[in-house]
Amino acid sequence: GEVLVFLDAHCEAFDGWLEPLLFDIKNNPNFAITPIIETIRLQDFSIDPQEVITSSVGTFDWNGDFDWYFADDQNSSSDLLRSPAMAGGLFAIKKDFFFQSGSYDD
Repeated sequence: GEVLVFLDAHCEAFDGWLEPLLFDIKNNPNFAITPIIETIRLQDFSIDPQEVITSSVGTFDWNGDFDWYFADDQNSSSDLLRSPAMAGGLFAIKKDFFFQSGSYDD
């Protein structure tokens, strides 16, 4: 295929999760697209949907430590946000761009 999708083993995908990623990849072929992640409640395994339109962006502080920045200036949850870092096991990317940008280490 033309698009690679990475999901860690602990991820659970729901109906309609893939189509928005593929749409964004088609329109932005040199992006790695990550979805908004919902939380699964430990008590009953129900979904805890995000109540506000916000996305987290991976960042680094001046000590080089990774942290999440919560971007609250989006117009909608489908707005693309540029990020210098992302979770490594939950994204979609064009196959040729993945290998062009270095892929994963051996």
